[in-house]
Amino acid sequence: MKNKIKNLIIAKESTKLLFFILAFTLVGCSTNSFKSKIDSSRDDLLSEESFMRFNSPRLDQAENKKGPFVTEAVRACHQEKFKKGLELLEENTDKNKKNPEFWNALGTCYYLQNDNQKAYFYYNLGLEAVAIDQNKSVEAMIKNNLGLILLNNKRFNEAFDYFSEANKIAPQFQTPQFNMAQIYLEFYQNEKAKEILEKLKAKNPNDIDILYSLAVLYQRLNDPKKSYQAITGINSTYLNRADIVGIYALNLYQNKEFEKAKVILEKRNFADEFNSRNKMLLELVNDAIKAQKN
Repeated sequence: MKNKIKNLIIAKESTKLLFFILAFTLVGCSTNSFKSKIDSSRDDLLSEESFMRFNSPRLDQAENKKGPFVTEAVRACHQEKFKKGLELLEENTDKNKKNPEFWNALGTCYYLQNDNQKAYFYYNLGLEAVAIDQNKSVEAMIKNNLGLILLNNKRFNEAFDYFSEANKIAPQFQTPQFNMAQIYLEFYQNEKAKEILEKLKAKNPNDIDILYSLAVLYQRLNDPKKSYQAITGINSTYLNRADIVGIYALNLYQNKEFEKAKVILEKRNFADEFNSRNKMLLELVNDAIKAQKN
């Protein structure tokens, strides 16, 4: 009878754990994390490629110096000084109607303001300007950004097409590759995601979002050892980020570091979309701690 009860407890735990692993979605990794500030470019492979992603040093750089108005405007928008950023762009409209970088910056400011409709409109004006300007790098950036808007709206096929086009136009850019990997992960095409993410990791083994993605990926591939290696490779400053805490706690749980997992799950404030998932894991952690004491 005791063995039957023990087996039932193990089965219940395994079912919960499987459900928890499957509850991870990666879309947030290509959207929310682009808006979050990262303190060092050492931890951010993609920071120099896109106006969508300004790490803290890039935001602070030349804060009191005059630079290109486009960069100044986007910096202001990343700092949520939207009025300042948009005014700086709008006062330069007449001189920049054929400048795709201008329209890309304007679209990005509206994207950061969560106005996807206007962002989509201005990005498409940027593509019209590219047809004249023939700046392939900017075309790739704009198509990547359009893909992000579609990804936010769960229009996965269209988003993937934009990321794929951006990658073909500028294969040296890593951002579209990263976003393609997120869609592969979303639809459990894990080996395709792994191929991209491991190549990106080789270029920057410290990148926070790449390591987070690999941690989730290796959980899906039933390789908790590699998942643990990936998540513990993240700079400890970012292990309390709302999306990262859950996979970090899961790895601690699997590594039998129950008390540590309990502490981080109880003390962190989570975004709404992560609350139920992390509460479920906390139940597993508490059960494991009770079992250890008995």
